[in-house]
Parts: sequence; structure tokens; C-alpha cells
Amino acid sequence: MKKIILYSLLFTLLTFTYSCNHFGKKGTIDPDDTMRGRKVMEWNSDKTPKVVYFYKIDENGNMTKEKIREVHYFPGKKKYIEGNLKNNLREGQWRSYFIDGKVNSEGIYVQGKENGTYKVYRETGKPLYVGHYNMGICDGEWRFYDVNGLLERKMIADSLTVVCGSCPKCIRNIMKQSNNNK
Repeated sequence: MKKIILYSLLFTLLTFTYSCNHFGKKGTIDPDDTMRGRKVMEWNSDKTPKVVYFYKIDENGNMTKEKIREVHYFPGKKKYIEGNLKNNLREGQWRSYFIDGKVNSEGIYVQGKENGTYKVYRETGKPLYVGHYNMGICDGEWRFYDVNGLLERKMIADSLTVVCGSCPKCIRNIMKQSNNNK
């Protein structure tokens, strides 16, 4: 009886160790993804990855609690959005995709806020708009395009302009305008 219990415990331990190592190795989800770090996954109901988090590895080869990258997927293993993290905030280049794999949007983040040129595309691949953010706030020139990719209008974001409707500056301006219309 003791041998059966011992073998059962040993089998469970080996199975657990294999599964942890298997899911933590580079390339278990996306062989094209060369990012160093251990992966932790959430799954869709169709057994494809929903989100893959990459954690920093310390000098001893141990996984830390610091996320350094995340990749979100549509059901069926197609990427939805991906980018790097620093201090659990978006950092560097981030891209989102349409279900067919074409780029939907791309922009640079600093300390979790959009900073620099931000581009949004139509499903045809033609631009929808291109603008500039300064630490999460619309700034500078914004260009809007028609369905054929031809420039439709330009605007300069200033202290009163509502451009995107979602950054803190635009929200303040929307609130000001609605209060002025009362």
C-alpha cells in the first residue's frame, strides 16, 4: 500500500514538473516569438491561447513577478494586440491587429501613456487617421483619411481641440463644451 501511495505521489510530482516546464519554455505557443522570459497563459474555450504573459528571468534563471511583454489573441490563435511592459505599464511599440492579421493600430507608449505618432488603419490597410500624443494627450497635427486613403482633413490639437475624444485633454474639452451649452 505504501508503494502505491509513493508511486502515485511520484507520478503526480513528475507530471506537475513536466507541465510547468513545458508551458514555461520559449516557443510553446508562438514559435516566431523570440522574447526571452517565461510564459504564463490564459486559454480560450477552444483551447487556444487568450493571453500570454512573459515574465522577466533573474540572473539565477528564476521567473520574477515582473511582466515584460504580453500578447492577446483572438479565438483561434490569431494575435489581437501585443507589446512590451515596464513596471507593468505599456512601454515601447504596441500593435493591434484585425482578425485577418493586418495591422489595425500602432503606437509608442512611455510609462503606460501614448507618446509620439499613433496610427490607425482601415481593414483595407489604408490609413484612417494619424496623430501625435504627448504623454497620453492629443498634441500637434492629426490627419484623417477617407476610405480611399486620401487626406480628408487636418487639425492641430491645441488646448481647446477635441480630436480623439478619449484622452484626458479631449474629455476636459468635451466637458467644457457641454457646460457652455447649458
